[in-house]
Amino acid sequence: CKFEVQIGIASLFFIVLPVIIASAGTVYLLYKRRNDLVTDKLASYDNITLIFLTFTNPECVILLPWRGDAYHLDESPFPNKDALLLSMTKGFEDIPQIFMQVTYAFIYEGDPMTWFSIATTVISLIYLAAAKLIQFFCKAEEQINFDDPSEWVTRGGWNGLCESTERDRFLRDAKLYVAADRKKLIKQMNHMRVITIGDILEMTTEDLKLMGLKANTAYKNLSDLESFANKVYQAHGKTLRMSAPPKEEYNQLTIFVKPVQGSNFSQVVPVDPGVPTAPPSAPPVQTRTQSVVLSSNLTSVLAEVGMDKFHDALWQLGVRHPKMLLDLAIQDFQDIGVEITRVQLRTLHRIAEIPPSGS
Repeated sequence: CKFEVQIGIASLFFIVLPVIIASAGTVYLLYKRRNDLVTDKLASYDNITLIFLTFTNPECVILLPWRGDAYHLDESPFPNKDALLLSMTKGFEDIPQIFMQVTYAFIYEGDPMTWFSIATTVISLIYLAAAKLIQFFCKAEEQINFDDPSEWVTRGGWNGLCESTERDRFLRDAKLYVAADRKKLIKQMNHMRVITIGDILEMTTEDLKLMGLKANTAYKNLSDLESFANKVYQAHGKTLRMSAPPKEEYNQLTIFVKPVQGSNFSQVVPVDPGVPTAPPSAPPVQTRTQSVVLSSNLTSVLAEVGMDKFHDALWQLGVRHPKMLLDLAIQDFQDIGVEITRVQLRTLHRIAEIPPSGS
């Protein structure tokens, strides 16, 4: 009985201590990051209750009314490392509790189910702690101003900006604050081989429209992205190539998957919903270039993806077969006086990677 009392006192101590630590950490975070919070919303009854909940569960810090531009950790629910660090204080409660459970189960010979429960809890805590430590030490919180040329002087200038892969941060700076929207767009960018900031900036109106339709995103997101890209271009003294598609046209378009006869591929075609179409008989494809059916006739292949304007340039460069497209670089086109963007070059590369029909 004496042992049980001691265990009870220890349990109470390791419940109260983490609450005190989390409370102090929350107050410090609210003070230090006050400019990153929407203070008007913070004073509401709901958020005051949420603050009290954060005292007992620091994970609730992600639910506080953070400003859209306060998120400095890419693809993370935590806006900054201070919030991430606060969530780790939960370990002051979890770790001692695990040790006391093991001690209690060992002395009183716990059954297999008890030990299994403890083991699964330990494993989940290890994975959770590892994920947070990786985010804390491997993710940079450094603020990047894409529209400030002076900041990129030490980062390689305009070329350094174009080679940056901080796409999530770029979209967030473009006021795409909803994480789900950014994830859908980044997923579609991966399919379209838009990997760097330079790839985003070199997207054409047609690329932007197709990406928006495939990602099923609102027109406002495309408009905000185009506006921010324009701002970045102007700040660096460049000429913008991207422009948002007309709002009325975009809102009337939907994605229709059109089977390509005699092949296992499908072609994604934007269509007017007012025009009746036959239901698709093939699964959706990931990108426009995946809809291409590889043919021995390079001209027809280029036409299917809207790249036929490069036919003469490719012929001049000695390209006679789609597989030869993989060897091309932007410099090759520049040498013959032809302008091509990175996105367009990636489209040509993608054509070469698609296996022929029937292979």
